Amino acid sequence: MRSDRSEGPVERFYRRQAGIYDRTRWLFLRGRTRAVQALALEPGCRVLEIGCGTGSNFAAILSRLGPESGSLTGLDLTTDMLQRARRKATALGARRVDLVRGDAVRFTLPRKFDRLLFAYSLSLIPDADAAVARGLEHLRPGGRLAVVDFGQFERWGILARGIRAWLRLHHVRQDRPWARRLKSELEGFELTSHLGGQYILAVGRKPAIPFRP
Repeated sequence: MRSDRSEGPVERFYRRQAGIYDRTRWLFLRGRTRAVQALALEPGCRVLEIGCGTGSNFAAILSRLGPESGSLTGLDLTTDMLQRARRKATALGARRVDLVRGDAVRFTLPRKFDRLLFAYSLSLIPDADAAVARGLEHLRPGGRLAVVDFGQFERWGILARGIRAWLRLHHVRQDRPWARRLKSELEGFELTSHLGGQYILAVGRKPAIPFRP
C-alpha cells in the first residue's frame, strides 16, 4: 500500500489527478503546440521535457524529430503520471523516449540536450528558479528553451479573480520567479502573453559562448 506521508502536497495532488488529467485539462492548458513550435525542432535533436506529466506533448515533439532520429526524455515527479506517459509513448510506437522519475530541482542526467521544454510545470514547482537553473545545466550551448504556463488572466475582467483563486487551490503559482534568470542567461529571450493573459510563452537560446562580465 502506498503511503502519502512521504509525498509533498503537489505530488500527492497530481498522483490523485493522474487518471482524469487528460480529460479535464485540455480546455485551459493552451499554447502547448505553440511552445513546441518555438523549440524549432530538427531531426536528430535531443529533447528534455521537465514536468512531462502524462506525455501530452509527446506526439507534437516526436512528429518534428523525424522517424529515425533524435530522442525525447521526459522527467516527472509523479509515478502515476509517468505510467500514462509511457502508454502514450508506446501507442505512438516511439522507441526513442526515456522516462525518468525525479525532482526537477535535484535531478542529474548523464547527457546534455539540444532543446528544453517546461509546459505548465514551473508554476507547480516550489523552487521554480532552481528548477530552471538545473534545466539550463542540462542544455547544451546554443540549445533552445521554451516555457508555456499560466498567465495572469489580466484581460478576463471579473472572471480573473475567481480563476486565480481556483489555480491557487491546485497549487499553481503565477508570480514567475524564473523569468529574471532566463532573461539574464538566454540570448533572444522573449516573454509574451496570449489569449488575454490565459497563458504566457517564454523562449530563448543558451549562448554558444558562456557570458563573462
